[in-house]
Amino acid sequence: MMMMMMMMMMMMMMMMMMMMMLKQVINMKNTSIYNRGINVNM
Repeated sequence: MMMMMMMMMMMMMMMMMMMMMLKQVINMKNTSIYNRGINVNM
């Protein structure tokens, strides 16, 4: 049981990290105007 919980936590962490990385890449690629729009939506 404990092992399963640990695995789930690890997976969640990985997903979060991936999302963060993707967001950073998108922010770098796009223009400042587009970024401002995204930030407002968030």
